[in-house]
Amino acid sequence: GSVLLGTVITPPYSVNFDTTTVADGSHCFYARAYDLAGNVSATSSNCVTVDNHALWIVLNAPTAGIASNIIAVSATATDSVGVVKVEFYRDANVLLGTIITPPYKVNFDTATVADGSHCFYAKAYDLAGNVSATASNCVTVDNHVPLIILTAPTSGIASNTIVVSATATDSLGVVRVEFYRDSKVLLGTVTTPPYSVNFDTTT
Repeated sequence: GSVLLGTVITPPYSVNFDTTTVADGSHCFYARAYDLAGNVSATSSNCVTVDNHALWIVLNAPTAGIASNIIAVSATATDSVGVVKVEFYRDANVLLGTIITPPYKVNFDTATVADGSHCFYAKAYDLAGNVSATASNCVTVDNHVPLIILTAPTSGIASNTIVVSATATDSLGVVRVEFYRDSKVLLGTVTTPPYSVNFDTTT
């Protein structure tokens, strides 16, 4: 329109403009030249998209907890001018995928990493090259079943009260051991070793 940025009387004809003085969005620039006779010529307008503000992005998934099999890694990203792409990462700098249109989401196979803690984050980019990154969300990957061995009773004759015991191990820890008889009759649950219950055979 008619916002004067400056007047220059000798070449080179140029002025500096601070884009932070205007709102993000489209802004157009042109110049006028004057001669000694008062004649005036104007250029056509060249328009640029001003974008001085970083994007807003948040990692929606995964959340803290235990993870196994295929999990979703997703984020929400917005920008005053437009989001160009969202990149998803795990464990500092391992790129999982790049998404250019919402919904911003990739699937991750936890079987491709070792059991244990793994952290995920996302980066969003806008048209001006601004970059914003989310905080990391960490999960504990556990794709392997516990190893359990029944140590007693052994095959044979039993009477009175007997001990039913087992050993159990897991890469991330055993939460509990349940003891059963005859398919589905629960005898007891033990949360700490040694894992054993007593069973009265007279019942």
